[in-house]
Amino acid sequence: MNKYIRLVYILMSLFILSIGSCINKNKQSDMLESEIVNASTIHHNTNLPDSIISAPNELAYWSSVASSLNYELVYIANNLYKFGFKDNGKGVHDLSYQLDWYNQCTPIFIQYFNSHYPNESISDKRKVTRVLNEIVELYHKEEEEGGTAGEIVSYNIKIPILRYKTISLYKECISSTKDKKVQNLLKDEMQCWITFVETYTDYLDNIICITHFGGSVCTPYLLSMKHSLFIDRIDDQKLVINILRNNHQPCKTVTTSMSKELEAFNNELKKARDRNYDPDFIANAFQHSKDCSYMMSLYDSTYIGAKQNSKVVKRQISKWYAARQDIKTTLKNDSIQANAYENATINYIHELTQHIKSIAPVSAGTE
Repeated sequence: MNKYIRLVYILMSLFILSIGSCINKNKQSDMLESEIVNASTIHHNTNLPDSIISAPNELAYWSSVASSLNYELVYIANNLYKFGFKDNGKGVHDLSYQLDWYNQCTPIFIQYFNSHYPNESISDKRKVTRVLNEIVELYHKEEEEGGTAGEIVSYNIKIPILRYKTISLYKECISSTKDKKVQNLLKDEMQCWITFVETYTDYLDNIICITHFGGSVCTPYLLSMKHSLFIDRIDDQKLVINILRNNHQPCKTVTTSMSKELEAFNNELKKARDRNYDPDFIANAFQHSKDCSYMMSLYDSTYIGAKQNSKVVKRQISKWYAARQDIKTTLKNDSIQANAYENATINYIHELTQHIKSIAPVSAGTE
């Protein structure tokens, strides 16, 4: 096909993708639980140290709209935002680190709520939820008015909020059983998931960059997908909590086994990588550019990175899968509980696979 037609198609695809991303975000509420925020009650405080405003590793530095509304809330959100930058990102791979971070953030949220709503007598859990929802509400404006940069900033605060929620639910999982062996296995499973999800995100980043090479949509697209990964995990954790409490909730039934679903996931890793790799298209797109050889080298290195990450992802999901199997085995004295846990695992792996499948090559159907 004529290269110019294909270039027009890629621009149209990026535009459609951005619309689809917005639709997807609207389908998934960023609010936690039912603590809805009345925007008119959010306190405005424009006093924030200049060092916080001017430092590139601070949230306020990147906040154009939201920071002018409520610096105090932005300052609190900063504790969430900076998580990924501490100790060269060590925290994103370590459960104990995240637990410490969670324990440091929680009293800050509660103190903020108590200072602004002294007459409201609610649980600490609801206080935290209200504050986090205020932060989400604040950054909706940043996302709506800040363009692509605003969308990226918004995701960079919403994702840590969801990470915080996964730690909160992990603690709830632990408290949902008195069996010490199950508690230890839940800890192992959580650590395996934390390790897996970061590498899986790196792999998805590779595939998105291969598919939409050079497009400004890559970063918000990846962040949108990572946001969805955390939403899926939160749904899974809530289901597991109900299972551990013998309050089983129905979930989607996938007519397959855990091993077959895992095999389907691993097969899709390779399929997604290969079906999205199109070096000829990139060569044609950049053939008149002085940076053509550099761009081709960058494209190929991204593909190589995808191959390497896919191998690591396979190892890590197998380790996570084994941890889930250990929990299921320990629950075997209650067959209903064990079967419900197995079904939850099957459904979760199925959802993971859908993320890879959703990344379609830009040139699909254009030949």
